[in-house]
Amino acid sequence: MKKKAILLAASGLMLTGVFGQNMGIAIRRAKELSNQNNVRQGIAPAAGFPAAPQSTAAAQTLARLRADLTNLQSAASATAEQKQQLSRDLAACALGTKPEASVLGKLAEALAAALPGKSLAPAETLRLAQDLVALLNGSSLASSQKQSLFDDLQATLQVGGSSRKEAVGVGNAVKTVTGDPVR
Repeated sequence: MKKKAILLAASGLMLTGVFGQNMGIAIRRAKELSNQNNVRQGIAPAAGFPAAPQSTAAAQTLARLRADLTNLQSAASATAEQKQQLSRDLAACALGTKPEASVLGKLAEALAAALPGKSLAPAETLRLAQDLVALLNGSSLASSQKQSLFDDLQATLQVGGSSRKEAVGVGNAVKTVTGDPVR
């Protein structure tokens, strides 16, 4: 009798673990869909966006990054020159300590893989650029604010037609640039 009870309890624990893991995945996917709906409706991420650039130089840097992202969308595939320009403009967006060129190059590669042939609306392209700028300069942000921006970046890419894998790849590349742990 004790063996049956122990076997039944062990089976119950195993099922709880399996269903618990599946519930975690389901909850993450539901959150991703919610974030994508927020992007479609133009709702800002929970962390909010940084204030509009105060200087003309910062506004021009954001405009160049936005133009780079728009150019990538209209291309069938990204050229080496487009990737280099994107990497340079990402570096220009970082106002404090500049990230290493090789790390920014990997971010440019990830964006170049995710954007060609996709169709982000102009407002979504701006949102993507704002997310990137906020994260590149987000050393003072709380981890929950950064995570909100990472989630928004990923959702924005997916709304524009990028696959989840491509969007996660961009998010992980940004995390590498910012020194945040990649999950």
